[in-house]
Amino acid sequence: MNATPSHESKIINSRGSGFTLIELLVVVGIIAMMSSMVISYSSSSRNQLILSNEEAGLVGFIFKAKSLAITTRRNDLNVPCGYGVRMDYVSGVAHIFSYAYGCNQIKDGYIMGTGDQYSIGGKTLPRYTDVSTTALPSQLKFLYESSSPKPPAPFSVLDMVFFLAPVPDTFIAVNNNSNSLFTVYKSGVGTIYLQTADGSSKQTINVSAPLGQINF
Repeated sequence: MNATPSHESKIINSRGSGFTLIELLVVVGIIAMMSSMVISYSSSSRNQLILSNEEAGLVGFIFKAKSLAITTRRNDLNVPCGYGVRMDYVSGVAHIFSYAYGCNQIKDGYIMGTGDQYSIGGKTLPRYTDVSTTALPSQLKFLYESSSPKPPAPFSVLDMVFFLAPVPDTFIAVNNNSNSLFTVYKSGVGTIYLQTADGSSKQTINVSAPLGQINF
């Protein structure tokens, strides 16, 4: 004698035939939402990693200039007075440079220019010379991309740091109004502001004078 299928078994059997259109739409919607969250998180995490790596790289770049100054012995006119780092916020590039001749002139309030020259033996030679450069990746930018206008105090945007050999004595230029002329001082703190292109994360690097401490 055959048993008559119950109402419950009919429901189970009907479920076994597949998902309804509404159920499929719900599942697809959940998958899409989770995928977008993963993509968003991955992008944010990747940019944060790039920011941290670039911050460390820029700190190392400044330390390189300081190390070059420490190992410099000013025993003739052809040896640089020291080395520094110049920030170009317009192009997103940092430059290590050397500066030669007239070392005793460099003091508080000295104006250092990228076009500075000196004459010796009938020759005109550059005092300022770019040695090395590093550029930010497209995912990052400096918080202040142009040198003018600069933010008001207490912000002190670092435009240049110079390490005068051989100690080295440290000079900084902050909140400058020129990309080619820099007034340097032997005291104070200058800050480099880094951020992701979307503005979601920021990091800072502080350089102080006269000791040349670099904190981040």
